[in-house]
Amino acid sequence: MANFKSFLTFFRNPFNREVKLVNLIFIQIVLLISLVFIFIVYFWIKRENKNLQEEISSTQQEFIESQKESIRIETKRAVNYINYKISQTDDHIKDKLTSRVNIAYNIASNIYSKNKGRIPVSEIKDLIVEALRPIRFDSGRGYYFIVSLDGYEILFPVSPETEGKYVFNLQDDLGNFVVRDELDVINTKQEGFVTNYWTHPDSDTSMALKKISYVKLFEPLNWYIGTGDYYADFNASIQNEVLDWLSNYRFGNEGYIFVNTYDGDALLMDGNIIKEKKNIWNLEDPNGIKVIQEERNAVNNPEGDFIYYSWRKLRSSDVGQKMSFVEGIPKWKWMVGAGVYLDEINQVLETKKTEISKKINQNILMVVLPLSVLFILIYIFALYLSKKATSIINSFIEFFKTASFENILIDESKINFSEFKVLANSANKMILEIKESDRRNQEEEARYEKLFEESPEAIAFLNTEGHVQRVNPAFTKLFGYEISEILNKELDDFIVPAELKHQASIFTKKFKEGFNDQIEAIRVTKNKLKVYVSIIGTPVSVYQHLLGFYVIYRDISEQKTFEQQLYDSKIKAEESDRLKTSFLTNLSHEIRTPLNAIIGFSTLLNTKEISKEDQKEYLKILGNSGKLLLEIIDNIIDISKVESSTLTVNKTNGNLNTLLDELLIEFIEFKNTMKYDEIDLILQKEIVEKELITFTDFKRLKQVFANLLDNALKFTEKGSVQFGYYIKNQDIICYVKDSGIGIKEDEIQFIFDRFRQADESTTRKYGGTGIGLALCKSLVNLLGGTLWVESEKNKGSNFYFSIPYHKTGPSKIKPRQPLVVENIDWSTKRILIAEDVETNYQLLFTFLSKTKAEISWAKDGKEVINMVNENPQYDLILMDINMPIMNGHEALKYLIDNGYKIPVIVQTAYAAEDQRNEILDLGYQDYILKPITFQSLLQKLSKFLD
Repeated sequence: MANFKSFLTFFRNPFNREVKLVNLIFIQIVLLISLVFIFIVYFWIKRENKNLQEEISSTQQEFIESQKESIRIETKRAVNYINYKISQTDDHIKDKLTSRVNIAYNIASNIYSKNKGRIPVSEIKDLIVEALRPIRFDSGRGYYFIVSLDGYEILFPVSPETEGKYVFNLQDDLGNFVVRDELDVINTKQEGFVTNYWTHPDSDTSMALKKISYVKLFEPLNWYIGTGDYYADFNASIQNEVLDWLSNYRFGNEGYIFVNTYDGDALLMDGNIIKEKKNIWNLEDPNGIKVIQEERNAVNNPEGDFIYYSWRKLRSSDVGQKMSFVEGIPKWKWMVGAGVYLDEINQVLETKKTEISKKINQNILMVVLPLSVLFILIYIFALYLSKKATSIINSFIEFFKTASFENILIDESKINFSEFKVLANSANKMILEIKESDRRNQEEEARYEKLFEESPEAIAFLNTEGHVQRVNPAFTKLFGYEISEILNKELDDFIVPAELKHQASIFTKKFKEGFNDQIEAIRVTKNKLKVYVSIIGTPVSVYQHLLGFYVIYRDISEQKTFEQQLYDSKIKAEESDRLKTSFLTNLSHEIRTPLNAIIGFSTLLNTKEISKEDQKEYLKILGNSGKLLLEIIDNIIDISKVESSTLTVNKTNGNLNTLLDELLIEFIEFKNTMKYDEIDLILQKEIVEKELITFTDFKRLKQVFANLLDNALKFTEKGSVQFGYYIKNQDIICYVKDSGIGIKEDEIQFIFDRFRQADESTTRKYGGTGIGLALCKSLVNLLGGTLWVESEKNKGSNFYFSIPYHKTGPSKIKPRQPLVVENIDWSTKRILIAEDVETNYQLLFTFLSKTKAEISWAKDGKEVINMVNENPQYDLILMDINMPIMNGHEALKYLIDNGYKIPVIVQTAYAAEDQRNEILDLGYQDYILKPITFQSLLQKLSKFLD
């Protein structure tokens, strides 16, 4: 009773300082239990109401989903039926035409068989024609026609005036030869289908429509009989059949299928076929929703979609909320759909709500009664505990009146109860630990302060709002801002570029949410210089309370520059490796092509049955293949010299007109050999009547022209290839123009790169190593000019290059005349050939034997020395370099050291100018480049023997 009075006293004066602790605890327990009881009941009722709402929502959702699935299935069923009818259209029209032609064929066969031999054939023909003429089908648009195998119209009911006329060259609206196509079918298969395009007689437009005809040979009279139909007419009949079927289709209470066109024409509305054209594109429901336009949006999804609107019910004038599923039929441009009314769910939900509310009321009663009994029991037990605790606390209060304050330790010796001694001991330990913790915190703070101030990384401490609180000297050094300039300000406003504000806000947001993060980004200094920094953000929290966060910035600008350089080098290396691999593959193909001709025709030349004409042709092919192989090798050597910067030019005065005339002759022969019969090769010269003398390297100039002409012929199937020059200011502008396949604009940028072609697929079709244009550009640059191209895909290419025009007088250089072997008599000359390969010796021997010279053979350098020592009366030595036992250089050194004055000409495959100079510096009088031709050999030797 005393406690109950205290309970009442507390509520009359809740801030009374004289309220006892035990009474206060008792009151708090009662209040707590009361609150718990109230909260339990409240939240339980709330949970039940939530469950009610969720169950109602679930029921509503399940109902809607079931209705969605229902109308989707019904729509799919209608769509599948339509697609099935569409898929059967071709088969149906073909079956129909075949059946009708077979009927006509049977009629003709019966007439012919019954009258054969009884009446003249001409009368039989008339009987058949008149029997088939009046027959019509497909609402009068279908008819039979008959054509003779020699192209004369026999029967054409819709245009009798054409009967008896020659229609072999008859063309449809698209220019197709109708009778010819029908005769092709008759001649190959005796019967079959033919497709033509005609303007429909009932159409308002002149557009040609597809028409299919079936024709069948009537062999007794050399006729063929046929009939045809427009796809559009047949489709219309199929569509009417489909609409008729759909109009009778029903499901559920008021379910039906509706059909509209993509343009808004109503075909099937409220389950009824619309007989006259009716466009409802702008039709709106009471809420202003344009229903047909919503349907059109839905069919943009190939799988169909749902739409929502209000619509009048089928069996009443009421308007209800409706949900429909619509799917498109692209081939017919139809929108097909089915729908349900959603107001049916309200009745279901009301019934469900009544049932659940009744159940909740019963559950509340079952919970409140036990909780009330429990509350009374807990109150009695709390009353008992408060009386027991009063005596204990009173004695404990007396004890603590003598205890020390706060950081003063409690004197345990004055406490008599063991339980409270443990409490006092724990309190003293806590005080000592607090003192130790304060000492450690002071040490940690000193170490942190040292680290923060002397860290080489830029550090800023921000509060939870992202405002600057502290920065270290490294931050000031990196960004240029003193703490006084940015204190309590948004750091991102100072160091984040405008274009990166959004990225920085996302980064900062993570810190504010308590997450560590690290990014690399660009920031700006006070002087507006951009630096690439690595940023680490670390939140600082105490007892899960966020105090702020540190942001550490490290300057990684040099690292990023180095990484970019590494990446660029990697990409360049990978591209180079890919291009070189492609080049080697193409090179293998290009080398094997002439080798295949050389090996193949060499084998054919060994056959006995070969004629003189074939032999001559084969030898010509062998020569051309050898030249092609040499040209490929020369290009490879030249491009390697370009890469090593060792390619040089040898400029002389010469006549450009003469060079172009030589090219014209060579490439006309090349064009004829390659069977480029549909290409005209045209030479155009600005100066025709006199010489055009200039100072340049004519060998390299010819090489550029030859490469460009070869490409032009290769990439032109028919048309023309023009080449020539014109003079502009101080330059000669040379060009090669073709009407070939052309080059895309985005491919022009890399066609002059080594190992690249405009389209790598052209390598497979036209061949080539991909180095020709790169070499041409390098050669033109060495000649002091520029190479460029103007091209458009499928319209040809125009290649131009300039060379400096150095005007000089008339050419005094006389072309070297070829030596005629019959005029050469070296019978008094002795020639020593040093060659370890027998086939090479046989070639040289065959060449030189025609000059009547005395020829000796040494197989290595040692034999050369022995033969010269035995008989030094040699007029010339033709020396190979790479020989066994002793090479050519060693043999030459011996001859020079021992005073022999015999002229030595070296055979070399080294094409580089610097390599040939090194050879001459060794003491050779001259060199001859492999492969050796008869004329080049005679020209070299005649310098020393004539």
